[in-house]
Amino acid sequence: MRFAFLFAGACTLVSGLSEALNAEMRELLKPQYEGVAPRRGKLESLNVAQRQFIHER
Repeated sequence: MRFAFLFAGACTLVSGLSEALNAEMRELLKPQYEGVAPRRGKLESLNVAQRQFIHER
């Protein structure tokens, strides 16, 4: 599956090791994906999402 995305022209691919995400992981990843699209880079989006996740705890 990963090869298909890369072959189709995807620059990067985010994947996990488990097939099902738990609720906490979804809470962390949703803001990261939302931030990557137009506003921030991958690293900055992950950093912001992690800080937001910790702050909300």
